[in-house]
Amino acid sequence: KLTNTISVLLAIFIVLRFGELIYRDKLSLAFAGDFYSVMFWIEVLLMLFPLVVLRVAKLRNDSRMLFLSALSALLGCATWRLTYSLVAFNPGGGYAYFPTWEELLISIGFVAIEICAYIVLIRLLPILPPLKQNDHNRHEASKA
Repeated sequence: KLTNTISVLLAIFIVLRFGELIYRDKLSLAFAGDFYSVMFWIEVLLMLFPLVVLRVAKLRNDSRMLFLSALSALLGCATWRLTYSLVAFNPGGGYAYFPTWEELLISIGFVAIEICAYIVLIRLLPILPPLKQNDHNRHEASKA
């Protein structure tokens, strides 16, 4: 199943993120309480949420939870990319760097492309389970 593959890839990604910190003896920086450690934990939590959703059968069969988990994974990857390539970039030599508005817009554009690609894929491929008639009736009744 696709959900099993995705959950395995997410687990590998998270293990490698922590493995890199342990290998480089930088795990203590994850608990420093500064901006970068907060960004790291936001990234990890955004990647853990879809892992939990995809491993629990009740959540995995809910199309809303699948959407939220996909969105969370996209935001987690975007946070990872923005943090290491833009925000935490240190050019060295006493220089400070913060991305220009053009660089930020390009990165935001990549996230928008990922979201659009997700929407196209769920419309073209049978990724999300079909809406059950009972769920549809309950939704219509709640509108009235």
